[in-house]
Amino acid sequence: MNANTLISIDVSNFISNFDISNAQFMQGMFKGCSSLTHLDLSHFNTSKVVNINEIFRNCYNLRFLNLSNLENYNINEMHSLFRVCHSLKEIDLSNFNTSLAKRINGMFMNCYSLISLDLSSFDTSLVYNMSCMFYGCKSLISLNITHFNTSNVKYFDNMFAGCSSLTSLDISNFHSKSIIKLTTHVIN
Repeated sequence: MNANTLISIDVSNFISNFDISNAQFMQGMFKGCSSLTHLDLSHFNTSKVVNINEIFRNCYNLRFLNLSNLENYNINEMHSLFRVCHSLKEIDLSNFNTSLAKRINGMFMNCYSLISLDLSSFDTSLVYNMSCMFYGCKSLISLNITHFNTSNVKYFDNMFAGCSSLTSLDISNFHSKSIIKLTTHVIN
């Protein structure tokens, strides 16, 4: 089976048929499922998972994604999570735990259709890389990152580059004493 032709994946019986309770790495699990339009992971047992880098990368046609009950309190790697999910218009990440995350760079990179994101619940106190986080989100009108803790961030390069629809952005509480890379394209 070719993963890029999958339109829908039913994972409702996945838990009863496969024991994933000890899985630690789900990096790239759905990467390249370019025809996938709907995915409900609300019943996935991810309590021991530490790495979900690129899990939905290149899911070009993904429009619906339910992560509402995802147990992600041990995850420390989540870069490029939704990268190149062109069709994703909205996503509820209000219960998404980022307290151990170190790299969230490229998380929403080239999510062309995203209109609004409320990331006010994100705990970014351990994050050191936010580069290209919203790069190319050309439809993004509203972005709430008012509670971002950037005290450990070293890389901010191209964070908002290509966000041509953003008319206002509150980054007044962004502070970092250890910036290594800050290009002129942080904000386009």
